[in-house]
Amino acid sequence: VEIMEIGNDHPLYRLKADENLVIFHTDRYKSSPLVVTGAAAGPELLASAVFADLLRLSKTFQQGI
Repeated sequence: VEIMEIGNDHPLYRLKADENLVIFHTDRYKSSPLVVTGAAAGPELLASAVFADLLRLSKTFQQGI
């Protein structure tokens, strides 16, 4: 998983503030990655959701130790 910053000359730069785009590069999608785009709740809600997922993930790993 990677979050990348892109320049204003990149095609993805056209996304609106309330849209998300996720690209999956996997063994199954080597030659043509799977691209999922759609409506989003905005950057603040996305950031809080990602942070909540990270907290949940860290709790899972702590229980396994």
